[in-house]
Amino acid sequence: MAERTGRHCLRLPSNRLGLYLALRHWCTPGQRLLMSPISADEILFLVLAAGLRPVIAPLSPRDGNIDAARADLSTVDAVLTTNLYGLPDQVSAFSGKILIEDVAHALETSVGGRPLGTFGQAGVFSLSKHP
Repeated sequence: MAERTGRHCLRLPSNRLGLYLALRHWCTPGQRLLMSPISADEILFLVLAAGLRPVIAPLSPRDGNIDAARADLSTVDAVLTTNLYGLPDQVSAFSGKILIEDVAHALETSVGGRPLGTFGQAGVFSLSKHP
């Protein structure tokens, strides 16, 4: 993974732990985090556990990801992407924001030849299978 992304990588037991650690490292408690309403319930709980204020994003009817054109990015400090079903979020629209990429659904997905997980401050991948 480090070779593919050109970044340092940590091996962790779960995607959720990786997301929590990334949020705790890059975000400050009290910051507003734009996130998709389509996610495992645990993701909302770990956002709250990190002390962040979740802001539920509008979704694109095209792919179910965050609709950056309809989101009021001026009111948020950070963005957590989901790249639902392997379809990339509009990562370039989030420049200037703390960007944590949940790449569990999009291990092999690229945007403009650049792999997801390399656009933000952190990309969190998962190889685990949930029952």
